[in-house]
Amino acid sequence: MGADAHAPSRTALLGVNPSAAERDAYSLERHVPPSAPPIFLSCAGDDPVVPPVNSMAMYKAVLEAGVKAELHMFQKGGHGFALRLPQSAPTARWPELMLNFARFNGLIS
Repeated sequence: MGADAHAPSRTALLGVNPSAAERDAYSLERHVPPSAPPIFLSCAGDDPVVPPVNSMAMYKAVLEAGVKAELHMFQKGGHGFALRLPQSAPTARWPELMLNFARFNGLIS
């Protein structure tokens, strides 16, 4: 919810002028417990809506908390890439990467 947050989301959640305490309370990267489950993150470097530095900050916080994590930052993909992508798009691999991560960490068999 800091400077790199998606401003419309921050405003919708916290109002026009949230206090520093409110921004801190809703900044997930500041509250990662060591008991958090393994976390998979993916983003695109060209996301015009939410800067990829948010994923990087979360990844750093997760590692500092000692939580298993994986971060995949794709060069292109924009915002909100989903399951129906052309197979030629590098971001089309994210579901496979996530499933491999889940299997490796015993989250699925």
